[in-house]
Amino acid sequence: MKIKSVFLGAMVIIIAILCTACNGAVDTPYPLKSEENIHTIVLASDTQRYASGKTDVYNKMFESLVSDKEKYNIDFIVHTGDVVQQSESDDEWKVAHEAISKLSGQIPFGVTSGNHDQVNGAERFVPFQKYFGEDLYKDCDYFGESYEDFRAFYELITISDMNFVFVFIGDDPDIGAINFANDVFAKYQDRIGVLCTHKFMREDLSLDEMGEYMMENIVEKNNNVYMTICGHESSAGFIENEVNGRKVVSIIANYQDANNDGTMMYLQLDEKEKTITGISYSPISGSYTGYADKDNDQFRVNIPW
Repeated sequence: MKIKSVFLGAMVIIIAILCTACNGAVDTPYPLKSEENIHTIVLASDTQRYASGKTDVYNKMFESLVSDKEKYNIDFIVHTGDVVQQSESDDEWKVAHEAISKLSGQIPFGVTSGNHDQVNGAERFVPFQKYFGEDLYKDCDYFGESYEDFRAFYELITISDMNFVFVFIGDDPDIGAINFANDVFAKYQDRIGVLCTHKFMREDLSLDEMGEYMMENIVEKNNNVYMTICGHESSAGFIENEVNGRKVVSIIANYQDANNDGTMMYLQLDEKEKTITGISYSPISGSYTGYADKDNDQFRVNIPW
């Protein structure tokens, strides 16, 4: 009986060790890869609290992206708005501009406006345009055109043999911004269309009112749109819809209520496997935690185009 007890005790210890190892693997089901056939698009959004508090984190986020450019084949950065907390604060605008402009001349990027980036009245987009308008992209050959005070704009990005047109639309767009997006997607039908905006999905990953409106009035009208990217709600993950016979992947990546260590979503496009892997990762802490209480902020989906 004693021998049996000792044996059982040893087995319990071995199982515990194995489970610990397994748990470590589960924590990072999709670690970032550094391979020639994998290209990375990084999604940032709702970084406004760093502008009013952790300015060091703000700077380190974008410094890290530049330093990791070659390691992870980082080809493009998308920011879907709320770069500041208080749009009337010139100090916050300066902090956000200093941090994000570290990408200039290093990695192609685009930044649209969120609700916190707009002021009341006729000068609604003036502060955003001042710090994140055309001056920021004056030397960028990938920049296309903008619509009225940078309420919308587009960029032409080539990643490996994939030619994209990214259309950025600021929060609460007017019909002119919607028409602008449709005109751009129609003009570049031979490119993979990606719609980037602030509000599109709820925390539970369903489409919100603006998402439903843009899905009907932009995505459904343009057969080359295969992906949407947003922030606003505190959540991270994706949904996949079938629209007019094609798959459309909608992604949300907003970590402001998950942690304060500069977590972003890294989309790794694997040309060999034809997959997109979404990975929540902080280049500052090295953590893959993201939203610790959710499973949807680490995912893999087939490339829809």
